[in-house]
Amino acid sequence: MLSLAEIMKEWNIQWELLTMTVIKENVYEVVSDQFQHVLKRKNCSKFWSEEFSVLKQLENKGVPVSLPIKTRIGKSYVQDDEWIYVLYPKVKGFHNVNHGKAELSNHLFNEYGKVLAQLHRALQPIELSTMPPGNWNMIGQIRAWVQQGIPEKLSSIITPYIQLVLDYYDSLPTHLIHRDFHPKNLLVHHKKVSCILDFDEMKIGPRVYDICYFIVAIVREAILWKETITMSLRNIHIFLKQYERELPLTAIERKLVPALIIILLVLYSRFYHEQGFIELAQAYERTILEGSIRTLFLEDRLFAFHL
Repeated sequence: MLSLAEIMKEWNIQWELLTMTVIKENVYEVVSDQFQHVLKRKNCSKFWSEEFSVLKQLENKGVPVSLPIKTRIGKSYVQDDEWIYVLYPKVKGFHNVNHGKAELSNHLFNEYGKVLAQLHRALQPIELSTMPPGNWNMIGQIRAWVQQGIPEKLSSIITPYIQLVLDYYDSLPTHLIHRDFHPKNLLVHHKKVSCILDFDEMKIGPRVYDICYFIVAIVREAILWKETITMSLRNIHIFLKQYERELPLTAIERKLVPALIIILLVLYSRFYHEQGFIELAQAYERTILEGSIRTLFLEDRLFAFHL
């Protein structure tokens, strides 16, 4: 296994001149007097070359992504027996995790909707030879999660939603999707998205999943900040409206968005229970069980805007 000093040498960077800070697990900020970079450690994967190819194609189409810095021998990564290491330039911007200010959030949610539509339009024609191995079976994975253990009181709520998604699943538009699109994976600079981060979860699947995953992240934010879901609905309207201005949803996608939101909220509740965040999990349960969120996210209310 290579040391970090040996790894950085592959980019002709002297270890003695660096300050390295852990940003999160497997992600490091690398700083010297001359540059700021981000080093990411990934599981060794034969699919990295495909991921790099996608990033290059997205950049060519004007999507805000960050390409890796080439090593001294022109490779996009350094590999040892266990990991691959990828070095990125640090992009200007910040993660907006509290959208409480109305003026700022209005603009940002317009930007979020526009950027996701731009990303989907760019991803749609891309075909991959090795990554992922076959299409991602979203509904199959959701059912597997449910079978692993959902409280009975939530299971009875989620079952009809799963059936609804199952009934229409084969009619959903599918192509390569991000699968982890949320505000913490978006850098914002001068009120614009300067970079979309973390394409590690990218697979072929229903594009509507990215939309619902983002909406659930906003609901999660409201729960964490103890705000009302009604306040978040305004931002969600702005996001959906801008997305549909750029890339209209099909009638079936619109029909399934509310169901997928509830399903994902239930799965978050389960996840937080497993991680030991009992109070947070119970907050999710209360939000789902009280019923108001299911009323707010009916199709006619979720899409109550004019394009």
